[in-house]
Amino acid sequence: MQNTLFRPSAVRESRQKFNPEGFDLAAAVRERQAAVAAGQSADVEFKDLDSIPGYKTSAFLASPVEQYSWVQNYQGRAAAAAFPVARFSQPVTLFEAAAGETIEAIIRAAYKQVFGNAHLMDAQRSLTAESRLKDGQLTVRGFVRELAYSAAYRDLFFERCSNLRAIELNFKHLLGRSPDSFQEMSDHIAILVNDGFEAEIDSYIDSAEYAQNFGLDTVPYYVGYATQTGKSNAGYNRILQLMKGQSSSDRSIASTITSSQRSQLQQSLLKG
Repeated sequence: MQNTLFRPSAVRESRQKFNPEGFDLAAAVRERQAAVAAGQSADVEFKDLDSIPGYKTSAFLASPVEQYSWVQNYQGRAAAAAFPVARFSQPVTLFEAAAGETIEAIIRAAYKQVFGNAHLMDAQRSLTAESRLKDGQLTVRGFVRELAYSAAYRDLFFERCSNLRAIELNFKHLLGRSPDSFQEMSDHIAILVNDGFEAEIDSYIDSAEYAQNFGLDTVPYYVGYATQTGKSNAGYNRILQLMKGQSSSDRSIASTITSSQRSQLQQSLLKG
């Protein structure tokens, strides 16, 4: 059997793919050996290193890292290891002076998370909020809030769902987890009934938990319970109940539309 991997054409293609900058390690080694043989300093300067993809410069390594940013990345990896579906929901952060493509990626990730992977028509998009995010008038947290305030979100996940179902989806979409207890659900039902729809949304986005996990500039994602102090192991099973797969959405999680509008966790929460 012929091995095409080591054909000259395949080798050239691999070099172009994985080493687009053309860094020649063999030449650098030969230069170092020649310096040693000539009795010169062996500390050859690799001038190309800054251009190698993935190389971390001294300036990058010296840059301070905010605590919550490190926690976000750690939690994202832990969540992906804990349950495979979470691999499709990893931290996406908007950094200062981000390019247009990065902002578009933030917008796509926010729609996917907040709307539970549901497909939206152009008329359902929050175009004004998108423009404000691009112009720097909104943080990512503010953009997430606008999506959750939108008529499309209210129609899909409040008016068409029971209160219990609406609240468990708010936990999933805005905090990246399932409710911890039926008491927690009851507290949010009280907010919804007494203070209204927007107050219920604010209770998640303005919470200390949201600030700690996502801050101002990260799209919510499914947080791994193994990394959260004080969270019960039951939350692991409940989030699996809410996450049915990458190809499904929160509009089509059950065999019928009616059953999709009902709480998926009521029995589990009542058992404690």
